[in-house]
Amino acid sequence: MRGGFVIGSEWFWRISENAKSFDAEAAVRDFLQPLARVAKDTFTMRELVADGEHVRFVLGDEPVAIRLDSRANDRGALKSFIADLNRALAATGHAFAIESPRRYELLGVLAPAS
Repeated sequence: MRGGFVIGSEWFWRISENAKSFDAEAAVRDFLQPLARVAKDTFTMRELVADGEHVRFVLGDEPVAIRLDSRANDRGALKSFIADLNRALAATGHAFAIESPRRYELLGVLAPAS
């Protein structure tokens, strides 16, 4: 199984221009909610909440909290967020990545970890 979703094009520019706009609300809205929709036939992600510098959700039956790096630029903050998300997803046998299939386009992809 491999699923994906388009990430808003503004993220390409935010990452490229070293913006510092990645926060918990953006993590839930632009990354976790679409990921949960893509993953719905494979595993459950529910109760997605932006909580200050953290995102919290339930993965299967396990509560997960990820602390966001508010000091880093968007490239660094996203890299750290994806690493922490993949540690949580390891129990499902899947991993999340951001791909750039075309210039100025980003896709969020869920794929088997193998």
